[in-house]
Amino acid sequence: MFSRTLMAASFVFVVSGCTVTAGAQRVATALVADTNRDGVVSLPGDLDGRATWSVGSGAIFLNNCDDDDQDGEPDNADEVVNGDADLSDLARVLVRPPRGMSDATKLVLEVDPVAADRVRLFEKKEDGSFSVVTTGVEFTTGGNPESLAEFAIEAKQFADEQWDGLATLTLKVKREGVVELTDSVQLKVAPWIMLANDKAGEVVYVREFPGRNDEFLASLKRFVPEAAAELHIIPGDAPYEPYEIWLQDTMEIGYTEMPGVRMPVVLQANRGKTIDEFSRNTLLGPDFGWYRTGDFRPKFGAGEGGVSWIDWFGNLEIAPPTETWPQGRMYYGYAAEDGEAQLDSRIVSMIAAQGVQAPPLPMDVSWLLIKHVDEMVCFVPTGTDSDPYKVLVPSVEAMIDLAESWIDAGHGEAAFLDVFEEKMTVASFLGDTALREYNEELQREHLDTSNALIVSELGVDEDDLIHVPAYYKADGRSMVPNMVNSLLVNDTLFLPDPNGPVVEGEDQLEAHMIRLLSGLPQKKVFVDDRQYHKWCGNVHCATNTLRDPGEIKWWEVNQE
Repeated sequence: MFSRTLMAASFVFVVSGCTVTAGAQRVATALVADTNRDGVVSLPGDLDGRATWSVGSGAIFLNNCDDDDQDGEPDNADEVVNGDADLSDLARVLVRPPRGMSDATKLVLEVDPVAADRVRLFEKKEDGSFSVVTTGVEFTTGGNPESLAEFAIEAKQFADEQWDGLATLTLKVKREGVVELTDSVQLKVAPWIMLANDKAGEVVYVREFPGRNDEFLASLKRFVPEAAAELHIIPGDAPYEPYEIWLQDTMEIGYTEMPGVRMPVVLQANRGKTIDEFSRNTLLGPDFGWYRTGDFRPKFGAGEGGVSWIDWFGNLEIAPPTETWPQGRMYYGYAAEDGEAQLDSRIVSMIAAQGVQAPPLPMDVSWLLIKHVDEMVCFVPTGTDSDPYKVLVPSVEAMIDLAESWIDAGHGEAAFLDVFEEKMTVASFLGDTALREYNEELQREHLDTSNALIVSELGVDEDDLIHVPAYYKADGRSMVPNMVNSLLVNDTLFLPDPNGPVVEGEDQLEAHMIRLLSGLPQKKVFVDDRQYHKWCGNVHCATNTLRDPGEIKWWEVNQE
């Protein structure tokens, strides 16, 4: 029943990436985990900080949601340890029995009632294998008082509204049914963490739509590798509906980590679309996790009008780290005219329960047709410590001022948005008085309010906002290709081709955008995303990105 015999001299033994040590000097009965977060479970090194978990100390364990045995299910869906790779994803717990323990003495290991159904314990057997045990498992030393018992623990979920992620393990020493001694250790499941634009992009995902996005893919094929990232194209004949091309909306790729183990984890959206299964079918695997919370709500996820796009994950984004939010802050959209219309509250509460990037910030998206926050905000790193980010935000005022300047320069009859709007010129664009009044009201009632919220809640200054020319139809769809809806991959910013008026061979809107972004270090690549724009999305909507969290550990960041 016990994993090793403690020898007279101190020794160290290694188990699947986790080193467990025991010193020669024995102290009292103890239940220990990696409370000092050095990747080693040790006695006496982990005796401090066991009773109450805190940001600064306390053991961490994982939601074991990758698929090391590659059976198509997360490893925490079964009650077995799926090989050595799976074992490395489990946190270890050691039990040292009391001196002079007799055969009449029983040891009982319990998990607190709230966590009991959300975690799983495994006990190491004499042959070195691990078998699942239930809370309240009773065991003895087999007559050897110098033995150490070893257990492993995994979570079956992340923290949420019903569970704060804490699990308290209690060891009880019983003799003839009477509890003589107790000891406990508190662990916490590692959070799911989203990654912002400041993190290095490793893989860009996009769907092929033959005959519709050929030029778009050609640009990505050329420039994504130049940006030191891999391009993963989902074939057009993959087993998903051919028109399902919105990769940003299918998933968010974050990560989770405990000392010694880090894995990317997909949070899947609930949309009822066949391509949503891409993340589970293709990405879920060894050291790549997958998780889903909530369920499909047709009213908010079917994508059929009204508020039915609000559960798509273009409506869940994250601001990069700032002094106020050292790990970034998540934000999401709601429709003000319908108190129920917001990103699924179960997802929002799960995000809040992670703690590290919370509370998530709600933003009013009611005025947009698709109602996604990625149409309103795009953070771009500047490469400087003193002023680390600029924020692209849509601006009707900027578009009107720019169009008026074109007219003043004698370009009023130049074609504008002619790929999308038949026979439109700069002059006719501004000549629609009713539409102009509608857009000016949007600026006053919504865009200005949104900008103020960004400044007050996401840790940037007013002069960090870059006002990108934008214009909207009366139903809330973007009339001008939305250059806020852009993709950042390392040193390259991919923007929609704006289809502005061409004067002497130069697209005037593109040239204006280049001037706006001239202070940013990234290469600016304008891509032909016309099919996406016709369907009310742009570059960011069409793609998704796996990013590298970098060297910093989430538990080392000041959360105060």
